[in-house]
Amino acid sequence: MNHVRIHGDPFADSREASALRSFLRTAAGAGMRASLCLSAVRERPVGPGERAIPLTDGVRNWTVASRVPHEEVEIVLQAAAEQVSATAPVVVFVPEGGDDDAVRMAELEWPRAAAVVAARPSVTPAELVQRVRAELRWAGAERQPHALPAAELRRWFALPAGGERTTLVHVVTDPFADGTDLVVDVFARRPDDGLRLLLVMPGASAVTAQQLRERAGESAHRIDVVFEGFRPEHVADAAAIVMPCR
Repeated sequence: MNHVRIHGDPFADSREASALRSFLRTAAGAGMRASLCLSAVRERPVGPGERAIPLTDGVRNWTVASRVPHEEVEIVLQAAAEQVSATAPVVVFVPEGGDDDAVRMAELEWPRAAAVVAARPSVTPAELVQRVRAELRWAGAERQPHALPAAELRRWFALPAGGERTTLVHVVTDPFADGTDLVVDVFARRPDDGLRLLLVMPGASAVTAQQLRERAGESAHRIDVVFEGFRPEHVADAAAIVMPCR
């Protein structure tokens, strides 16, 4: 994963906003996939020399006033539309002195993030990129919900390379929140080329599995379901693995 999430207001006329935009450009130049969280951006009326910028986060629509050049606004809006992993590190840009509260809010908003760090005024964008890369390498080992014991990893490393790939594997937590219905729909439209779909559904009911098979129609006979946790043997012949994607 080479993802980062940015938390702050890039449209303000402030040192923090300028630092945020600089970090966004630096991260993109370093090949990182950056997503801007808009929850810190508040609606502001347009003042002299400003222009209105319409925003949406998919739930609410609002307008913010800004003097930021058009080219930079486009870069910011592209980042706001970008999707990254829920475990991506979060970098928080706030005025000095307000770090602790902003970091706590970001931790509540992104509880699965590998790390939530405050961008200090003395730290350059390039140094921040290195900090994020360090979190991507090591935070999982320090924060156990994002790490696996070495003994468990050995089972995955022992999987044979190559061989015939005959299965599409979809790992499910909540079938209709994870996009499982979409996976089934797409699979059902595929020609019968010998590939089967394996749904790994720990905790799901047989009723839910039957509903998904009915959704597949004539392709239902090509779908297998296991009601257990995701294990290495499930991907021994996997042509592709589709994780939760809604």
